[in-house]
Amino acid sequence: MNKGVENIFNNYPELIKSKLIKLRELIYIVAQEQNLGAVEESLKWG
Repeated sequence: MNKGVENIFNNYPELIKSKLIKLRELIYIVAQEQNLGAVEESLKWG
């Protein structure tokens, strides 16, 4: 996981953090299944 993303995830309560991690995993699975290439993580929200 990108260090910037990891730092943000670690600031959320455990319940929210676990949901974000599951969503992240789903994004990577779909990208791989659809042959979309590399996924670049970035922070786009404030």
